[in-house]
Amino acid sequence: KPEGGMNVSMGFGGDSDFFDATNPRARAYVWNKCKQNYFDKGVALFWLDEAEPEFGVYDYEHFRCFLGPYLQVGNVYPQLYSRTFYDGMQAEGEQEIVNLVRCAWAGSQRYGALVWSGDVHSTFRYLKMQMVAGLQMGLAGI
Repeated sequence: KPEGGMNVSMGFGGDSDFFDATNPRARAYVWNKCKQNYFDKGVALFWLDEAEPEFGVYDYEHFRCFLGPYLQVGNVYPQLYSRTFYDGMQAEGEQEIVNLVRCAWAGSQRYGALVWSGDVHSTFRYLKMQMVAGLQMGLAGI
């Protein structure tokens, strides 16, 4: 859990916390739990939601991750979240790794991140916005 981080109510199972994806030990812990409960049972593709992560209160100046203050290192979170699963799956012998992730950052593509842009409305206005977002991500190399 990031230092100064907050509990997040996701509407199930009570309060939960976002893990600190900048901490290699936290990434290993999360992968080991997902490996034990999903990968070892045949699940070979993961939907990595909340990869921003989505905070209820955006007090970034009060959050500190393993790599440093969230204001300085927070944008790398989705890349390291993707890397958590990529490294774990690669260590298990997987070679063609792709996982659906809601957010990405520079370099995320090397960790098999297939970006899902989040929940969008089914209107032509939102379709246009999605096309623009997809083009911008492509230009950014993600």
